[in-house]
Amino acid sequence: MKCYTHNDEAVVTCTCGNGLCAECAGQYPVCQTCAELNNKQHLEALKKSIVRTLLIAAVGLVIGNIMSGDVVFSLQLTWTLLGVYWGWTLVKPLLFATVVGGFIWGINATMTGFLLIFFSVLLGLVLGPFLLARQVYLYQRQKKNIATIKSLGTYSFQ
Repeated sequence: MKCYTHNDEAVVTCTCGNGLCAECAGQYPVCQTCAELNNKQHLEALKKSIVRTLLIAAVGLVIGNIMSGDVVFSLQLTWTLLGVYWGWTLVKPLLFATVVGGFIWGINATMTGFLLIFFSVLLGLVLGPFLLARQVYLYQRQKKNIATIKSLGTYSFQ
């Protein structure tokens, strides 16, 4: 099999089936098209997370304003809702282990659920702003990465 870009002998194959020579394979053995697609998908996932955060913040502010009309209460409610969302993104991968651990230790599913929500809010309130800052940073870096791909014709994953 030949490299899809050069006429050299392919040393690896991309997931799509294109052959890649040693020069094209580089650190990540994927073709240009797959690299661009992967980078765009990663960018979209980061964008969705940022948009969800903004939507939750808007909902919290509106509900808080409707409930009390007090700005401080609205901000507290918004921070709590964002804490639930940010914390849940951290705790969700541990859900299966938590439920299994609950059964092993004799904790019923309702109690396990309450503990999971409590820890997700606690983690979210503390770590949430850092998660959001990281998402925005990664989004900006990924946009720059895609611009580099288009201008130089090279690819990379970050």
